[in-house]
Amino acid sequence: MRSEPVPARKQHKRRSLLGQLPDVRSIFLPEESSPPSGDSLSHPPLNVEDRLPLLFLPDNNNDGPSLPIASPAFRRRPLIAFPRAASLPESEVPWIGLFQSLDMRLGRILDSLGRLSRGEPILLPEVLPVRLSEAAATFPSRLSPAPGTFGRLLLELPTLPVFEIDSPVTVVSCQPQSPGENLVTTLWKGLEGEMRENLLQYLILRQREILAFRSHVTPF
Repeated sequence: MRSEPVPARKQHKRRSLLGQLPDVRSIFLPEESSPPSGDSLSHPPLNVEDRLPLLFLPDNNNDGPSLPIASPAFRRRPLIAFPRAASLPESEVPWIGLFQSLDMRLGRILDSLGRLSRGEPILLPEVLPVRLSEAAATFPSRLSPAPGTFGRLLLELPTLPVFEIDSPVTVVSCQPQSPGENLVTTLWKGLEGEMRENLLQYLILRQREILAFRSHVTPF
């Protein structure tokens, strides 16, 4: 099948830090899956801003035991991660995915309550504004990690069923934003396989959702 030429306004010369394009692009962005001639890795950048449950754990030379991590009790917004989801009739809504998400959430709530009742400390992700791309994540933090600090970033994507990103990261920037709060930028390290695919899928669908909202049209 012959690919349509990419309009001039969609031509970007940014090279992905994560390597070759995955199949998910051709599935969700078929009109943009063929890069401009001359650079086989060039493609439109995927950057979205959202509010997601997030937890950043810097590596402090493994001082002390790591605390168990509990997911937040409630999700902010459902987002069904496949095309035409917004126009599906009620009879075609993926109820199995919804029930799976509710079952996972209930299990995490009960696990967290059980740990708290035993006096065990747990870490809870906090819903924060975050700017996500396929290469990096930027978010506010009360921590002050120095550039080059290694750590672990956990965030929850609003999909059905719920999907969690749990990836090693490297801090590349930490800038003061307000008293007691910094703006931290981290690069993904080793984000591949299912986590990479789900992140790309979320970025594409969320970007379309935002553009559709701005233009007051149905996303799909």
